Amino acid sequence: MIYPNDFMNKIIHGDCLEVMKSVPDNSVDLIVTDPPYGINYSSNGGPRVSKERKNKIAQETRLLGDMNINPEWFIQMYRVLRTESALYCFCGWETFSEMKDHIKKAGFIIKTPLVWDKGNCGMGDLKGDYGNQTEIIIFATKGRHILHLGRHRNIFKVQRPADAYRLHPTQKPEELLHHLILKSSEVGQIVLDPFVGSGSTLMASKSLDRKFIGIEKDEKYYKIAEHRLES
Repeated sequence: MIYPNDFMNKIIHGDCLEVMKSVPDNSVDLIVTDPPYGINYSSNGGPRVSKERKNKIAQETRLLGDMNINPEWFIQMYRVLRTESALYCFCGWETFSEMKDHIKKAGFIIKTPLVWDKGNCGMGDLKGDYGNQTEIIIFATKGRHILHLGRHRNIFKVQRPADAYRLHPTQKPEELLHHLILKSSEVGQIVLDPFVGSGSTLMASKSLDRKFIGIEKDEKYYKIAEHRLES
């Protein structure tokens, strides 16, 4: 594969570590991504979600790949990202500490974490625990990064996609992705997502006139993302 012809405005079917090795140093303007991190989603969904649907989500989550966080992901992301640019990395509270440490060790500067209020919560322990309706977004920079459109508070209230419309167990709303992309990039710049999933980051980038590079290892979601972009 030859950069940029084989990369720009495309989804590449492959392992992100191998693919990113072909991307030059300091060539990407923004990274927005949601790495697989082995959280069990079998209890997600409201009380009306069937047991069959929960089992399907759990099975899909297990098939997404590695159950461990790979520090090399972030080393490669740091290398390809331009200086004075940003990384937005989604994670759960269970993995926040480990993922933050790996991102910091790769060379990034950890900024204030963002909190996504999804508007509803999974079932979990209905009697012995609080319902969690939030997800953390690690905001980190390579050098000094200036946000566009003024200062924004670090809590974003955006309804997550309804279960019936989700094409991926951890699909993110494009409204939220639009905000992150607008805050940290300009028209014509390059947005990288090494873990494309159903392609929501690329859809948001395209609609905002950004270039994009997407990578997806799972063939099923690679095809789903390609279809969404082509449509």
